[in-house]
Amino acid sequence: MKKLDLQAAQENVIRTFEQDAIKRNVDISYLFALLNTIDDSCSIALNGPWGSGKTFFVKHTKLMLDCYNEYAINSIDVPDSVKTLVKTKVSDRTQSV
Repeated sequence: MKKLDLQAAQENVIRTFEQDAIKRNVDISYLFALLNTIDDSCSIALNGPWGSGKTFFVKHTKLMLDCYNEYAINSIDVPDSVKTLVKTKVSDRTQSV
């Protein structure tokens, strides 16, 4: 039997963010815009069955946060094409919120 699980390693997170095969980047950019409007501390819960992609969703959000943060951008190994894609998604969402 072929294993279909994809490990949430950094290179897989970057590749799946670039490919956006299940069109999740829009939802991640909405979460990013929401996080930027919160001035206080809060908790966010993700509810879904095992294997539904919660870990990837959180890691994609972290990737977006790291790429947008000018102080963290040198500490992550992300191709420039992904950094550009992330910043485009962020600016598109923050314009519409």
